[in-house]
Amino acid sequence: MPLLPGGIRYVEFLEGDGCTIFEHACALGLEGIVSKLRDSRYRSGKSDAWRKTKCEQRSEFVVAGFIPNSGNKRGVGALVLAELIGGELKPAGKVGTGWTMKLATELAAALEIIVQPDPPFARPPLRKLFPGVRWVRPLVTVNVAYRGRTGDGLLRHPFKSVASVQ
Repeated sequence: MPLLPGGIRYVEFLEGDGCTIFEHACALGLEGIVSKLRDSRYRSGKSDAWRKTKCEQRSEFVVAGFIPNSGNKRGVGALVLAELIGGELKPAGKVGTGWTMKLATELAAALEIIVQPDPPFARPPLRKLFPGVRWVRPLVTVNVAYRGRTGDGLLRHPFKSVASVQ
């Protein structure tokens, strides 16, 4: 499977059980598959003959910081995520969905208690990646679904985070 610019893998043609092919694509860490009806031709625009099915990957991440909600200053707008790789905490991106306004306020209050002035990373990320972040001690974890990873290891399209305040 040659890798094209933008991380797209082109395969000549796969025929078979779509569910099995999709499961294998997800197991390989691919974003998903594009399927079409056997006798359909390519047409630009939307069509029921072509379907894009995306994989969902899910992992647990450490909360390294949070960005306050711009509309509700007492709530979390996004969580800055990290993961332990080779004994070192490294940035994994951020997630800004998966909680109610009530939980966003509870998360901010819980995280405010563990705020620290500096990022919890051995090699801090570029400030422009996380504007307005409030760094925290890495004591809280969240479970996050995402579509894939960028070339530098950050999450692509993170969604459906599961966070709870203890």
